[in-house]
Amino acid sequence: MAITKIGWVDLMVTERCNLNCIYCFHKQMPKDMSFETLDNMMEFLAPIFEKQGVFNFFGGEPLLRPDFVLEACKKLKAKFPNWKFHISTNCSVEPLRIKEFIDNYADSIQLSYDGLDQPTTRGIPELAEENIRKYVEYVGNDRLNVRLTYTKETVGNLYNNLVHIYKLGLRRVMHSPDFCPGWSQEHYDEYEKQLDKIYDFVKEHPDYKVKFADCLNAIEDKPSSKCGMGAQLITVSADGGIYPCHRSVSLPEFRIGDVNKRELNRGLFLKLECHKCSKCEVHSICHHCMVADYIYLGSLTIPQECDCAINKIELGKAAKAYTDLYGSCEGWEHRLSKMVNVFEDIRKDSQLLKEMIKRSI
Repeated sequence: MAITKIGWVDLMVTERCNLNCIYCFHKQMPKDMSFETLDNMMEFLAPIFEKQGVFNFFGGEPLLRPDFVLEACKKLKAKFPNWKFHISTNCSVEPLRIKEFIDNYADSIQLSYDGLDQPTTRGIPELAEENIRKYVEYVGNDRLNVRLTYTKETVGNLYNNLVHIYKLGLRRVMHSPDFCPGWSQEHYDEYEKQLDKIYDFVKEHPDYKVKFADCLNAIEDKPSSKCGMGAQLITVSADGGIYPCHRSVSLPEFRIGDVNKRELNRGLFLKLECHKCSKCEVHSICHHCMVADYIYLGSLTIPQECDCAINKIELGKAAKAYTDLYGSCEGWEHRLSKMVNVFEDIRKDSQLLKEMIKRSI
């Protein structure tokens, strides 16, 4: 039987952080990764690594340890020359402090930033904006992307936040919800309104790539049945623990191995399927979090209501935008009908599908 190989590794080089974000899923710990742990990771996991993959420096705030990150890149590049390097930072460190890393190793830099809501959700708004401008000037847009987290309390500001980010000179954004209990129909309605405004802005600014507001990506993307946690991707914590993803590091029951002890058991995650989702043909754009589902519902295979509601809203907007742009394009009806299968009543009623298409044009 073929081995499922790993193509993405989050390296928690530190579990310390200089912020205290309101939605953070990981309790800060005074732990730093050692070079011994890094070396053990490279030796132990190398046999199950893909030929090409990504090492993502994560935390905590990884740039609290810029020298370790740089030295780690040198070690990793020597052993895995075809792998790329990403980093996720909270914008508290200016780019010139990590000049050698940016110039020689960084394929992608993710800036965690919440726009105008930064003061209340993450903090350091002035410093973050100052450093973002420096990143744009020094790094350019091709290697920069923003991760914006919105909550049920801030969803009404989403459009203004994304416009603000555009004005700072950034051109690639992924806005992602804080999947947690308490979302209501009022919040979903507000998200629909925000997406309408975002779509209009993106039409006027085609250089702005906003994930989850991209109809071509939504309609035509290749499907994937799950996020790959514990199978194609893993996280190595500062003390050498192996977890299926970065979000699960705070949960001891998710510890599936240890690089220092040469232990790993991915069994559950190699066969994990959400049966409800496996029958849904729109999982190619679904970005719900199974760990959040576990935290709030006690199950990895039952999505929260907000998971489905938010993803359905995004699909509906994508279908409408697609018909607006490509309504008479050959084969569009098939693609649209395939994607709207998420709605159970449409799945069972072809006449209802035809009526939806008419309303969309």
